[in-house]
Formats: sequence, C-alpha cells, structure tokens
Amino acid sequence: MNKQKRKHSKKRKWFCSL
Repeated sequence: MNKQKRKHSKKRKWFCSL
C-alpha cells in the first residue's frame, strides 16, 4: 500500500487517509 500511496496520492487522496 505504501507504493500506491505515492502513485495515487492525488487520485486516491481519501484512500491514503485510510
């Protein structure tokens, strides 16, 4: 999940919060 956090930092902003 850490890797996707940077890639989809803007698209999945809400997902990053989880």
